[in-house]
Amino acid sequence: GFKLYPYFFDEKQEELFNTANIYLDAIAMPVFFSAGVVVALIVGIIALLSIYINWFTISKKIYFLFGISVVSLVIMYFTTEKDYKAINEDGIIISMEDTHQELAWTDVESVYLSSYVNSDGSRKASEEYVWEFIFYLKDGEEITIGPFRYEQDTITTSLTIKDKIMQQKIAMYLDGLTDEDWQYVQSDMDGQTDANPQDFYALIQYNPETKEYYDMPYKES
Repeated sequence: GFKLYPYFFDEKQEELFNTANIYLDAIAMPVFFSAGVVVALIVGIIALLSIYINWFTISKKIYFLFGISVVSLVIMYFTTEKDYKAINEDGIIISMEDTHQELAWTDVESVYLSSYVNSDGSRKASEEYVWEFIFYLKDGEEITIGPFRYEQDTITTSLTIKDKIMQQKIAMYLDGLTDEDWQYVQSDMDGQTDANPQDFYALIQYNPETKEYYDMPYKES
């Protein structure tokens, strides 16, 4: 039953994805919608189990709850069907609610690669090192792409985004990692053995041998 939760998003991701996109995040929905999906799924599963176990003696209210949960999921799916952020060869696309923006690379003033330790505040084990691309537009607007985690797919995607920024000769800034950041990164490196540490070092422009950061020239497009 809980496989429905990732399916709810994965199906939309697959529908929106095309080979022209360098990056696609199809889960750009308000927090209350994400919580609503979880609540609707839990209510629906509990109601379905109650119907299955007590088929002949179940209250009509349980059938009503099950119906409401299904209808709620359908409504939330189609309400957020076209909500996504994407990066392609031509620029950035933002589609959320009633807003659809297609921004060219010439609209971008600079980019900041922001990194931090993300935590839900409840337990130490839930903390992880993540990073985001913050695009500062010439009209003063800011667009955040991410967050990304220490996994090979997201590191590769981040490098592709960074290469495109450098090809467009857009000013890009990044901060060095703190000692606390490195502790989490090292933990991720130990746990994610499929990820290539050299790719991560290239992303943050860090030489692990000299333990120094370096500047990278613009790339030719």
